Amino acid sequence: MLFPTISQLLIQAVIPSALSESQRTTIISESVCGYTRSPLEYPQLRLFLKMVFVSSHLAAELAEEDLADFRNVEAACVQEWCLSRAAQYRCRILALHAMRNTSVHNISDAEDDLPGTSGTELADFPGAAGTKIQEHKGRIRALRSVYNSAALINRTLPVELLMEIFSHIHPVDFSRRRGMFMLRICRFWTDVLYRTPQFWSNVLAKHHVLTSLSDRKLERFRVALKYSGTRPLSLSFRALPIPLAELLCLHADRITALHVDINIGVEGLDMLLEAKVPVLERLSITPWTSPWVIYWRSGRHSSEYARLPNITALPALRSIRVASGHFTDSIASSTLCHVDLIGCWCPACKASRPDDQFGHLLRALAQCTSLEALRLKRCIPSSPMARERRLPGSAILPRLRHLDVHDFGSGVSTLLAHLIFPTSTSLELKVGDGFILPEPFDIRTLHAVASADHVSFDFRQYSWSHSRPPCYIMDAYVQGRRLLKMSSADYSRSNTADKFAFYSLYIEDIANIFGSTSRVTSLDVRGIKHRRPGEDTPYPTENVLNRWTALLRSFPCLTQLAIGSESDDFALILEALSQPQSEGATACLCPSLRALSGVWNFVSSWPWVDKNGLEKTHGENMSQAGDEEARDWRWRSNRILAMREIAGSHVETEDPVTWLPYGIAETRAFAAKIAPFLSRRAASGAGALKELRIGVREVRVYHSEDVRDQEYLQRHLPAEPLESRLATLLDGLVEHVAVTKIGPFADRILSFA
Repeated sequence: MLFPTISQLLIQAVIPSALSESQRTTIISESVCGYTRSPLEYPQLRLFLKMVFVSSHLAAELAEEDLADFRNVEAACVQEWCLSRAAQYRCRILALHAMRNTSVHNISDAEDDLPGTSGTELADFPGAAGTKIQEHKGRIRALRSVYNSAALINRTLPVELLMEIFSHIHPVDFSRRRGMFMLRICRFWTDVLYRTPQFWSNVLAKHHVLTSLSDRKLERFRVALKYSGTRPLSLSFRALPIPLAELLCLHADRITALHVDINIGVEGLDMLLEAKVPVLERLSITPWTSPWVIYWRSGRHSSEYARLPNITALPALRSIRVASGHFTDSIASSTLCHVDLIGCWCPACKASRPDDQFGHLLRALAQCTSLEALRLKRCIPSSPMARERRLPGSAILPRLRHLDVHDFGSGVSTLLAHLIFPTSTSLELKVGDGFILPEPFDIRTLHAVASADHVSFDFRQYSWSHSRPPCYIMDAYVQGRRLLKMSSADYSRSNTADKFAFYSLYIEDIANIFGSTSRVTSLDVRGIKHRRPGEDTPYPTENVLNRWTALLRSFPCLTQLAIGSESDDFALILEALSQPQSEGATACLCPSLRALSGVWNFVSSWPWVDKNGLEKTHGENMSQAGDEEARDWRWRSNRILAMREIAGSHVETEDPVTWLPYGIAETRAFAAKIAPFLSRRAASGAGALKELRIGVREVRVYHSEDVRDQEYLQRHLPAEPLESRLATLLDGLVEHVAVTKIGPFADRILSFA
């Protein structure tokens, strides 16, 4: 028995509509018997194969005489024929324009072989000429469409592949010029796009701002919904006008995700939620989250919130983001996996707040037994009963994997005291007044704190706006997994004249949190730097040393310590590590420390020129005349020339400004600065460091474009690697030294975790 090949099956599928019964039978029998007769020997089949690449409705737009000629054109010559015929029509249009302008009513047929333009057919001038011109332009457009359809890419790529490609395009909006430019490339692609439902579903999935909805935009929504077929719809709007809501109600059974920012009213949103939305999985209704918005825009924006349906009307709902005051028993369900609650200041929410809103919230959360992610942002209601632990019961969330709370410390403490979740839950807490939470919750009881083996502190000034306070971060890890991320704004109780007092307050909190545990063996610290940008006066070293000592004393079992680049001097931190554990004790801090990393914060540019040096060394001898910038530059130029002269002698003097970056003299000075503290640790019984990681800046030439400076650096920097030189100078104190290069302005930490 002969089994047909794929090509034979294709022939059987496509030939019946192209040839007669006898011709079809002949071709199929020859293909099955293995004959090699070319299908192009059949004129009807040749026409059919050509029409595969030119859609039927495009070919049908051709004029009758053009279509007759088109049938005799080979498939490979279609584009050439289209260009030739379009050029003839353009010539005819020019001739018709000339006839209309010169009142000539007859053009010899010898000028053009196109029919239908003889003088007898143009008796009614100029109207007849104008009609003919428009007719020829229409024929040119049809030829252009056929030309595009016959392009090589359209004859090579299957339509199914084009549809798959188009299904991954996500237009930015409905604009044909910006978002929907694909519709303007060619008629063939436009035809394929209209047959790609996923493309139109992607169009609808974009966030649409609908504070005003024109008839044209509403019609575009209608077209997109029509051509999206039966695809699931993910919708996102800012405001939902009633006309669009009425249109969406017809497709409510396809909506799987709905996000609406309440803006001018909620009538349209209420209308859509009242319709049956059986497959809705994600619902997000964002209210105004600031009282100032309501105050300043009360005349133009909605003061109401949507009416949430009962959970029975949303059987597929798995994720919800709503105002906390509207998250009640009626919308809570054991099928919810993600709950995101936010605060709302609209008058409707304020009026609907019950006396015991926290109790209502707690009872609603207790129903969400399948909850995996819970997020609350500035929405935890105050409850004296809850703070005094007189509120009965707790919400048990056995499947909770992530908890994100952004509120004041009192609200966060109240919530945590009434939630029961697994020890593996990852917590992200953002509070406003320090790492220590007020009663009733003790943060030290968290598994992420009690079992932490790696802790990271970040005290860098994360303040993107002058009106916002800095934010400091504490991360706690258990077996390589971060279980706690806690962020806090600058301490409000730091009212002393000491601008760095907040360091002491945070370190005090850290000591209270981790002082009773001995599990933390790895610590990363970023940003404790007692010199802020623009300040030339350093902070008293004694106070800095005391603060680092207090911080390190909280972690007695450290084996790994990493200090970030934006921190105090590395030698000062080593001095803190050599301090005794307590007054009168002989053992030093962190006696089990075996790995230490830090950044060598030396100016890595050469020649090194600093304005501070100008004021200190040459200030008295400088002339007071002239512009300050010119004087400054003259001093810098003289300084560079002097340093070049010193460099030419290949001798590094005692003046540090003449040292090459990480050269012999500077490396010796750095080792001499840190070696005494390492020796002091060894004398107190601490073991030698197994690994010392040092980060260094990339060496660069600064304040000079003279190639001699760069050549000098390349020629006179020591050939021996910096690692080897440091290892030799620290022999007996460190087993292994590793040097890592970092960018000139990079903020890096060489962590061991």
